[in-house]
Amino acid sequence: MKILQVIPYFVPAYSYGGPVKVCFDISIELAKRGHEITVATTDTLDKKKRISKLEEHFNGLRIIRFRNISNQLAKNCNGYLPIGFYSWAKNNIRTFDAVHCHDFFTYQNIVIAHFCKKYSIPYLIQPHGTLSPVRQNTKFKRTKKIFLKLFDKVLRNSKNIIALTENEKREIISIDRKFEEKTTVIPNGLKLENFENIKKTDLYKKYDIPKENKIIGYIGRLQYIKGVDISLEVLSQLKNRIKFTYLIIGPDEGERKNLEKKVVELKLQNSVIFAGMLSGQKKLETIKSCNLFLFTSRNEGLPMTVLEVAALGIPQILSKSCNVPEIEKYGAGFEIELSKKNFFADKIMDILSGGDREESFYENSRKMITDCFSLNVVCNKIENLMK
Repeated sequence: MKILQVIPYFVPAYSYGGPVKVCFDISIELAKRGHEITVATTDTLDKKKRISKLEEHFNGLRIIRFRNISNQLAKNCNGYLPIGFYSWAKNNIRTFDAVHCHDFFTYQNIVIAHFCKKYSIPYLIQPHGTLSPVRQNTKFKRTKKIFLKLFDKVLRNSKNIIALTENEKREIISIDRKFEEKTTVIPNGLKLENFENIKKTDLYKKYDIPKENKIIGYIGRLQYIKGVDISLEVLSQLKNRIKFTYLIIGPDEGERKNLEKKVVELKLQNSVIFAGMLSGQKKLETIKSCNLFLFTSRNEGLPMTVLEVAALGIPQILSKSCNVPEIEKYGAGFEIELSKKNFFADKIMDILSGGDREESFYENSRKMITDCFSLNVVCNKIENLMK
Protein backbone atom coordinates (compact mmCIF):
# COMPACT_ATOMS: atom_id res chain seq x y z
CA MET A 1 0.00 0.00 0.00
CA LYS A 2 0.97 3.63 -0.50
CA ILE A 3 0.42 5.23 2.90
CA LEU A 4 0.60 8.91 3.83
CA GLN A 5 1.42 9.84 7.42
CA VAL A 6 0.35 13.40 8.29
CA ILE A 7 1.80 14.96 11.45
CA PRO A 8 2.67 18.60 12.25
CA TYR A 9 6.08 17.71 13.78
CA PHE A 10 8.42 14.85 13.00
CA VAL A 11 11.84 13.44 13.78
CA PRO A 12 14.12 15.03 14.93
CA ALA A 13 11.60 17.41 16.58
CA TYR A 14 11.53 15.36 19.80
CA SER A 15 10.64 18.38 21.95
CA TYR A 16 7.04 17.91 20.76
CA GLY A 17 6.75 14.75 22.82
CA GLY A 18 5.56 11.19 22.34
CA PRO A 19 3.60 11.47 19.04
CA VAL A 20 6.89 12.19 17.21
CA LYS A 21 8.34 8.83 18.18
CA VAL A 22 5.01 7.00 17.79
CA CYS A 23 4.62 8.16 14.19
CA PHE A 24 8.28 7.45 13.42
CA ASP A 25 8.20 3.91 14.83
CA ILE A 26 4.95 3.01 13.06
CA SER A 27 6.23 4.43 9.77
CA ILE A 28 9.52 2.51 9.97
CA GLU A 29 7.75 -0.76 10.81
CA LEU A 30 5.22 -0.36 7.99
CA ALA A 31 8.02 0.43 5.54
CA LYS A 32 9.81 -2.77 6.58
CA ARG A 33 6.65 -4.67 5.71
CA GLY A 34 6.84 -3.42 2.14
CA HIS A 35 4.50 -0.44 2.29
CA GLU A 36 5.49 2.79 0.55
CA ILE A 37 5.47 5.44 3.30
CA THR A 38 5.41 9.21 2.82
CA VAL A 39 5.43 11.55 5.83
CA ALA A 40 3.97 15.03 5.31
CA THR A 41 4.99 17.35 8.12
CA THR A 42 6.34 20.86 8.81
CA ASP A 43 9.83 22.25 9.27
CA THR A 44 9.49 22.96 12.99
CA LEU A 45 12.26 21.66 15.24
CA ASP A 46 11.42 23.57 18.41
CA LYS A 47 10.21 27.02 19.45
CA LYS A 48 13.20 28.79 17.89
CA LYS A 49 14.66 26.45 15.28
CA ARG A 50 13.56 24.97 12.00
CA ILE A 51 14.72 21.93 10.04
CA SER A 52 16.48 23.11 6.90
CA LYS A 53 16.14 19.94 4.80
CA LEU A 54 12.63 20.06 3.33
CA GLU A 55 12.72 16.67 1.63
CA GLU A 56 14.73 13.57 2.43
CA HIS A 57 14.68 9.80 2.26
CA PHE A 58 15.88 7.57 5.08
CA ASN A 59 15.01 4.17 6.56
CA GLY A 60 12.56 3.57 3.72
CA LEU A 61 10.61 6.77 4.39
CA ARG A 62 10.04 9.76 2.14
CA ILE A 63 9.75 12.85 4.34
CA ILE A 64 8.32 16.08 2.97
CA ARG A 65 8.48 19.15 5.19
CA PHE A 66 6.51 22.33 4.56
CA ARG A 67 7.70 25.64 5.96
CA ASN A 68 5.51 27.10 8.70
CA ILE A 69 4.49 30.73 8.35
CA SER A 70 5.52 31.23 11.99
CA ASN A 71 7.51 28.76 14.04
CA GLN A 72 6.54 30.39 17.34
CA LEU A 73 2.87 30.36 16.38
CA ALA A 74 3.21 26.64 15.64
CA LYS A 75 4.88 25.81 18.94
CA ASN A 76 2.94 28.10 21.27
CA CYS A 77 -0.56 27.99 19.78
CA ASN A 78 -0.68 24.79 17.69
CA GLY A 79 -0.80 27.18 14.74
CA TYR A 80 0.80 25.00 12.09
CA LEU A 81 0.32 26.86 8.81
CA PRO A 82 2.56 25.06 6.30
CA ILE A 83 3.12 27.01 3.09
CA GLY A 84 2.13 25.02 -0.01
CA PHE A 85 0.56 22.11 1.85
CA TYR A 86 -2.93 22.69 0.44
CA SER A 87 -1.72 22.63 -3.17
CA TRP A 88 0.47 19.60 -2.55
CA ALA A 89 -2.39 17.66 -0.96
CA LYS A 90 -4.77 18.62 -3.76
CA ASN A 91 -2.34 17.40 -6.42
CA ASN A 92 -1.02 14.28 -4.68
CA ILE A 93 -3.67 12.81 -2.37
CA ARG A 94 -5.03 10.49 -5.08
CA THR A 95 -1.67 8.71 -5.29
CA PHE A 96 -2.19 7.22 -1.80
CA ASP A 97 -4.26 4.21 -0.77
CA ALA A 98 -4.71 5.35 2.84
CA VAL A 99 -3.82 8.22 5.17
CA HIS A 100 -2.97 8.22 8.89
CA CYS A 101 -3.42 11.64 10.55
CA HIS A 102 -1.81 12.38 13.94
CA ASP A 103 -2.83 15.07 16.47
CA PHE A 104 -6.22 16.69 15.93
CA PHE A 105 -6.55 20.48 15.97
CA THR A 106 -4.35 21.13 12.93
CA TYR A 107 -4.84 22.83 9.58
CA GLN A 108 -3.34 19.77 7.88
CA ASN A 109 -6.13 17.53 9.17
CA ILE A 110 -8.82 19.82 7.77
CA VAL A 111 -7.13 19.80 4.35
CA ILE A 112 -6.57 16.04 4.33
CA ALA A 113 -10.12 15.28 5.50
CA HIS A 114 -11.52 17.46 2.73
CA PHE A 115 -9.57 15.84 -0.11
CA CYS A 116 -9.89 12.31 1.24
CA LYS A 117 -13.67 12.64 1.29
CA LYS A 118 -13.67 14.19 -2.17
CA TYR A 119 -11.65 11.33 -3.66
CA SER A 120 -12.94 8.49 -1.42
CA ILE A 121 -9.60 7.76 0.22
CA PRO A 122 -9.81 6.20 3.70
CA TYR A 123 -8.08 8.05 6.51
CA LEU A 124 -7.46 7.29 10.17
CA ILE A 125 -7.37 10.04 12.78
CA GLN A 126 -5.28 9.56 15.93
CA PRO A 127 -5.78 12.46 18.38
CA HIS A 128 -3.06 11.34 20.86
CA GLY A 129 -5.14 12.47 23.84
CA THR A 130 -5.94 15.97 22.53
CA LEU A 131 -9.71 15.42 22.80
CA SER A 132 -9.74 14.72 26.55
CA PRO A 133 -11.92 17.02 28.71
CA VAL A 134 -8.89 18.00 30.82
CA ARG A 135 -6.98 19.23 27.79
CA GLN A 136 -10.06 20.97 26.44
CA ASN A 137 -10.33 22.95 29.66
CA THR A 138 -6.73 24.10 30.04
CA LYS A 139 -4.85 26.12 27.44
CA PHE A 140 -7.01 27.94 24.82
CA LYS A 141 -10.21 26.56 26.38
CA ARG A 142 -12.68 28.74 24.45
CA THR A 143 -10.78 28.41 21.19
CA LYS A 144 -10.75 24.61 21.45
CA LYS A 145 -14.50 24.48 22.00
CA ILE A 146 -15.04 26.52 18.85
CA PHE A 147 -12.48 24.42 16.97
CA LEU A 148 -14.17 21.19 18.05
CA LYS A 149 -17.25 22.26 16.10
CA LEU A 150 -15.14 23.29 13.10
CA PHE A 151 -13.25 19.99 13.19
CA ASP A 152 -16.38 17.89 13.61
CA LYS A 153 -16.26 16.64 10.02
CA VAL A 154 -12.67 15.49 10.45
CA LEU A 155 -13.95 12.90 12.92
CA ARG A 156 -17.21 12.08 11.12
CA ASN A 157 -15.62 11.48 7.72
CA SER A 158 -12.73 9.36 9.02
CA LYS A 159 -12.71 5.62 8.42
CA ASN A 160 -11.57 5.05 12.00
CA ILE A 161 -10.53 7.00 15.08
CA ILE A 162 -7.61 5.51 17.01
CA ALA A 163 -7.79 5.83 20.81
CA LEU A 164 -4.72 4.91 22.82
CA THR A 165 -6.67 3.61 25.83
CA GLU A 166 -10.19 2.59 26.82
CA ASN A 167 -10.41 5.83 28.78
CA GLU A 168 -9.59 7.89 25.69
CA LYS A 169 -12.21 5.94 23.75
CA ARG A 170 -14.81 6.88 26.37
CA GLU A 171 -13.75 10.53 26.08
CA ILE A 172 -14.15 10.47 22.29
CA ILE A 173 -17.56 8.78 22.53
CA SER A 174 -18.66 11.45 25.03
CA ILE A 175 -18.40 13.96 22.16
CA ASP A 176 -20.93 11.94 20.17
CA ARG A 177 -22.19 8.38 20.73
CA LYS A 178 -22.06 7.83 16.96
CA PHE A 179 -18.25 7.65 17.21
CA GLU A 180 -18.39 4.44 19.24
CA GLU A 181 -18.49 2.07 16.26
CA LYS A 182 -15.57 3.66 14.47
CA THR A 183 -13.28 4.20 17.50
CA THR A 184 -10.65 1.48 17.98
CA VAL A 185 -8.24 1.17 20.89
CA ILE A 186 -4.65 0.70 19.70
CA PRO A 187 -1.93 1.54 22.25
CA ASN A 188 1.48 2.97 21.48
CA GLY A 189 4.03 0.26 20.75
CA LEU A 190 7.73 -0.39 21.24
CA LYS A 191 10.29 -2.83 19.92
CA LEU A 192 11.83 -4.30 23.04
CA GLU A 193 15.04 -5.19 21.20
CA ASN A 194 15.74 -1.46 20.73
CA PHE A 195 16.22 -1.23 24.50
CA GLU A 196 18.71 -4.06 24.85
CA ASN A 197 22.29 -3.44 25.96
CA ILE A 198 21.65 0.12 27.19
CA LYS A 199 24.42 0.94 29.66
CA LYS A 200 24.15 3.09 32.73
CA THR A 201 25.89 6.45 32.93
CA ASP A 202 27.39 8.07 36.03
CA LEU A 203 24.71 10.63 36.91
CA TYR A 204 26.39 11.28 40.27
CA LYS A 205 29.47 12.58 38.52
CA LYS A 206 27.65 14.30 35.67
CA TYR A 207 25.33 16.33 37.90
CA ASP A 208 27.45 16.41 41.07
CA ILE A 209 24.91 14.38 43.05
CA PRO A 210 25.90 13.09 46.52
CA LYS A 211 26.62 9.36 46.35
CA GLU A 212 24.16 8.52 49.13
CA ASN A 213 21.21 10.08 47.25
CA LYS A 214 18.60 8.03 45.43
CA ILE A 215 17.82 9.46 41.98
CA ILE A 216 14.14 9.97 41.16
CA GLY A 217 13.54 10.89 37.54
CA TYR A 218 10.97 12.71 35.44
CA ILE A 219 11.20 12.87 31.67
CA GLY A 220 8.81 14.89 29.53
CA ARG A 221 7.83 18.40 28.59
CA LEU A 222 7.62 21.05 31.30
CA GLN A 223 4.02 22.15 31.07
CA TYR A 224 1.20 22.47 33.58
CA ILE A 225 -0.71 19.37 32.48
CA LYS A 226 2.31 17.14 33.18
CA GLY A 227 1.96 17.77 36.92
CA VAL A 228 5.64 18.21 37.84
CA ASP A 229 4.47 20.69 40.48
CA ILE A 230 2.48 17.88 42.07
CA SER A 231 5.58 15.69 42.14
CA LEU A 232 7.45 18.47 43.94
CA GLU A 233 4.72 18.59 46.59
CA VAL A 234 4.95 14.81 47.01
CA LEU A 235 8.75 14.91 47.29
CA SER A 236 8.63 17.69 49.87
CA GLN A 237 7.10 15.10 52.22
CA LEU A 238 10.25 13.01 51.91
CA LYS A 239 12.83 15.66 52.85
CA ASN A 240 13.35 14.20 56.31
CA ARG A 241 12.77 10.56 55.39
CA ILE A 242 15.28 9.83 52.62
CA LYS A 243 18.14 11.48 50.75
CA PHE A 244 17.20 11.97 47.12
CA THR A 245 17.76 14.01 43.98
CA TYR A 246 14.85 14.75 41.65
CA LEU A 247 16.19 14.87 38.08
CA ILE A 248 13.83 16.75 35.75
CA ILE A 249 14.55 15.99 32.09
CA GLY A 250 12.76 17.73 29.25
CA PRO A 251 12.18 20.95 27.29
CA ASP A 252 10.52 23.97 28.90
CA GLU A 253 7.09 24.91 27.56
CA GLY A 254 6.54 27.89 29.80
CA GLU A 255 6.38 26.09 33.15
CA ARG A 256 10.00 26.09 34.34
CA LYS A 257 9.86 29.46 36.11
CA ASN A 258 6.79 28.36 38.05
CA LEU A 259 8.51 25.11 38.99
CA GLU A 260 11.66 26.93 40.10
CA LYS A 261 9.53 29.13 42.39
CA LYS A 262 7.86 25.99 43.73
CA VAL A 263 11.25 24.43 44.46
CA VAL A 264 12.23 27.47 46.58
CA GLU A 265 8.83 27.58 48.28
CA LEU A 266 9.15 23.91 49.30
CA LYS A 267 12.83 24.28 50.28
CA LEU A 268 13.97 21.68 47.76
CA GLN A 269 16.80 23.70 46.20
CA ASN A 270 19.42 21.08 47.11
CA SER A 271 17.28 18.19 45.88
CA VAL A 272 16.14 19.23 42.39
CA ILE A 273 18.10 19.42 39.12
CA PHE A 274 16.69 20.73 35.83
CA ALA A 275 18.65 18.70 33.28
CA GLY A 276 17.12 20.15 30.12
CA MET A 277 16.37 18.25 26.92
CA LEU A 278 17.88 14.81 26.33
CA SER A 279 17.23 12.48 23.39
CA GLY A 280 18.52 9.35 21.73
CA GLN A 281 21.14 7.22 23.45
CA LYS A 282 21.86 9.81 26.16
CA LYS A 283 18.21 9.84 27.18
CA LEU A 284 18.03 6.05 27.41
CA GLU A 285 21.27 5.83 29.39
CA THR A 286 19.96 8.45 31.81
CA ILE A 287 16.67 6.59 32.29
CA LYS A 288 18.58 3.38 32.92
CA SER A 289 20.65 5.10 35.62
CA CYS A 290 17.77 6.35 37.77
CA ASN A 291 16.38 4.42 40.72
CA LEU A 292 12.75 5.33 40.12
CA PHE A 293 10.52 7.45 37.89
CA LEU A 294 7.65 9.57 39.18
CA PHE A 295 4.87 10.75 36.85
CA THR A 296 2.02 12.76 38.38
CA SER A 297 0.44 13.99 35.14
CA ARG A 298 -2.99 15.55 35.25
CA ASN A 299 -3.92 13.93 31.94
CA GLU A 300 -2.33 11.70 29.29
CA GLY A 301 -3.34 9.71 26.26
CA LEU A 302 -0.71 7.00 26.63
CA PRO A 303 2.73 8.47 27.48
CA MET A 304 5.59 7.01 25.45
CA THR A 305 8.02 7.90 28.23
CA VAL A 306 6.24 5.52 30.61
CA LEU A 307 6.65 2.72 28.06
CA GLU A 308 10.32 3.57 27.47
CA VAL A 309 11.05 3.55 31.19
CA ALA A 310 9.30 0.18 31.46
CA ALA A 311 11.28 -1.20 28.51
CA LEU A 312 14.45 -0.34 30.43
CA GLY A 313 13.13 -2.09 33.52
CA ILE A 314 13.01 0.89 35.89
CA PRO A 315 10.17 0.95 38.48
CA GLN A 316 7.60 3.74 38.20
CA ILE A 317 4.94 5.45 40.25
CA LEU A 318 2.18 6.98 38.13
CA SER A 319 -0.96 8.99 38.60
CA LYS A 320 -4.05 7.14 37.36
CA SER A 321 -4.40 10.01 34.89
CA CYS A 322 -1.44 8.53 32.97
CA ASN A 323 -3.81 5.78 31.83
CA VAL A 324 -1.38 2.87 32.16
CA PRO A 325 -3.10 0.48 34.63
CA GLU A 326 -0.85 -2.28 33.31
CA ILE A 327 1.97 -0.84 35.45
CA GLU A 328 0.31 -2.11 38.61
CA LYS A 329 -1.27 -5.19 37.01
CA TYR A 330 2.18 -6.47 35.99
CA GLY A 331 3.95 -5.40 39.17
CA ALA A 332 6.08 -2.85 37.32
CA GLY A 333 5.26 -0.08 39.79
CA PHE A 334 2.24 1.64 41.29
CA GLU A 335 -0.73 3.64 40.00
CA ILE A 336 -2.29 6.15 42.41
CA GLU A 337 -5.08 8.75 42.42
CA LEU A 338 -3.68 12.29 42.25
CA SER A 339 -5.61 13.31 45.35
CA LYS A 340 -3.69 10.80 47.51
CA LYS A 341 -0.34 12.55 47.78
CA ASN A 342 0.58 10.70 50.96
CA PHE A 343 0.23 7.41 49.08
CA PHE A 344 2.75 8.60 46.48
CA ALA A 345 5.30 9.37 49.19
CA ASP A 346 4.76 6.01 50.90
CA LYS A 347 5.16 4.06 47.65
CA ILE A 348 8.35 5.94 46.82
CA MET A 349 9.75 4.86 50.16
CA ASP A 350 8.53 1.33 49.54
CA ILE A 351 10.41 1.05 46.25
CA LEU A 352 13.58 2.88 47.25
CA SER A 353 14.00 0.93 50.49
CA GLY A 354 13.49 -2.48 48.87
CA GLY A 355 16.71 -2.96 46.91
CA ASP A 356 16.24 -6.73 46.63
CA ARG A 357 13.15 -6.17 44.45
CA GLU A 358 15.07 -4.49 41.63
CA GLU A 359 15.21 -7.65 39.49
CA SER A 360 11.48 -8.33 39.83
CA PHE A 361 10.61 -4.79 38.70
CA TYR A 362 12.91 -5.27 35.70
CA GLU A 363 11.33 -8.57 34.66
CA ASN A 364 7.76 -7.40 35.28
CA SER A 365 8.27 -4.18 33.32
CA ARG A 366 9.72 -5.97 30.32
CA LYS A 367 6.95 -8.57 30.34
CA MET A 368 4.38 -5.77 30.36
CA ILE A 369 5.87 -4.28 27.19
CA THR A 370 6.04 -7.69 25.46
CA ASP A 371 2.46 -8.63 26.34
CA CYS A 372 0.68 -5.31 25.91
CA PHE A 373 2.73 -2.81 23.91
CA SER A 374 4.48 -4.71 21.11
CA LEU A 375 5.03 -2.58 18.00
CA ASN A 376 4.43 -5.64 15.83
CA VAL A 377 0.91 -6.14 17.24
CA VAL A 378 0.17 -2.39 17.01
CA CYS A 379 1.10 -2.27 13.31
CA ASN A 380 -0.96 -5.39 12.57
CA LYS A 381 -4.01 -3.57 13.90
CA ILE A 382 -3.25 -0.37 11.97
CA GLU A 383 -2.78 -2.34 8.74
CA ASN A 384 -6.14 -4.01 9.25
CA LEU A 385 -7.87 -0.64 9.72
CA MET A 386 -6.41 0.64 6.48
CA LYS A 387 -7.68 -2.23 4.33
